Amino acid sequence: MYRNASFLFLVLSAGSLWAQWPLRQADAEKVNQALDGEIKGDELSCDVRVMKPFLDFAFRFETGFIVTCPMKQFNGKETSIVSYLRIRSGVTAPVVLGDILRVPAVPAQFSSRIEMARFKGSAEFSGVFVAGEGNYNVELLVVDDRQRHFIKRWVTKIAAHGSESKAPLALKPGLAVSAGVPPWRGLPEGKDTGSRVTILLNVAPLDYRALRLRAWDRTFLLDSLTSLLQHLPGASIRLVAFNLDQQKQIFEQENFDRFGFRKLAQALYDLELGTVSYRNLQHPGGAFELLSRLVNQEAAHSGKDGSSAVLFLGPNLHMEAKIPREMLSGCEGGNPPVFYFDYYPHYGGGDFPDSIHHLTKACNGTVFKLHSPADFGSAISNLQKKLQQSREQTAPDRAVSANSATRSSEPPQTPD
Repeated sequence: MYRNASFLFLVLSAGSLWAQWPLRQADAEKVNQALDGEIKGDELSCDVRVMKPFLDFAFRFETGFIVTCPMKQFNGKETSIVSYLRIRSGVTAPVVLGDILRVPAVPAQFSSRIEMARFKGSAEFSGVFVAGEGNYNVELLVVDDRQRHFIKRWVTKIAAHGSESKAPLALKPGLAVSAGVPPWRGLPEGKDTGSRVTILLNVAPLDYRALRLRAWDRTFLLDSLTSLLQHLPGASIRLVAFNLDQQKQIFEQENFDRFGFRKLAQALYDLELGTVSYRNLQHPGGAFELLSRLVNQEAAHSGKDGSSAVLFLGPNLHMEAKIPREMLSGCEGGNPPVFYFDYYPHYGGGDFPDSIHHLTKACNGTVFKLHSPADFGSAISNLQKKLQQSREQTAPDRAVSANSATRSSEPPQTPD
């Protein structure tokens, strides 16, 4: 039995985490004792919405939750919050994860105008873990820096349905792990093709109605990217991550590597999709300008030093309008070829082409419609075949060009 939650806040407050992460054994024991006993003290007023599990592109079931806490209880002051998640299946040892978050203060220019006791806004954060099939008892403990606490308990049932039953599930039944930042598995070794591939990562929420990127959105994007990279041996990667709501690139790196992967994960964590510049609202065509610029600049550098292919990766957009053809003057020749891995999430909505779909078709590219991890695997296989065909078609042209250059460099022959 504990008098207050101060010790629980100190478990994580000295560190900084990006997402739910496994605690050290000693710290996990403190959380276990607290959840098994009784925590006294003031309570936080919060609410939890649990998300339905789904199979991701790493063949793991993701299940998440959204926590909302009324802002008025923080009195407009910056507040630190730690959250602990304990997951028990009865098959393996309990898994205890931790996260640390910050509720920002009300800006000074607004604090005098807001009566916090009547303020209706809420602080919100999300969490996710991945697991195999089974029944899981899940407990969430939230503690703030004023030693107030909130506890929520629920049961999550995970089972494969339909085509999921045929998928090669990555986790054993009863096994739950952190979704955190997936480990960098590196680019696979393979015959050096001398080619470069550009991946344009569409950083958007799986639920097109959502106003911000959630924990499971970040996990989906990073896992999908990791899986795709594993099937591009011998190629150097140029990676660009962008968000159309904010009409900007959020990350870019030539020769994408493990350090870039960590920076990308941080950029996704920092992105707040609920905050959109009013300038963007006044200029809705800015999203089209961003998309066309990303593709046109690849076409402008096609050739010896450019990318051999451009791959769009991400969930289907809420934008369905076509980009004006005059904005895509650089890509109509299909060089470099453009591919779109267009994922239709389980959150609903129709199977309709979005703006990136229209762009890809305007560039004479290929769209892979994805509804499941199995579709993703088939699309990657098709991509590999198309890239190989493209290399075989361009190889004779390069050979002819090289021979021409050799002949032109030879001294002219004089007659006998």
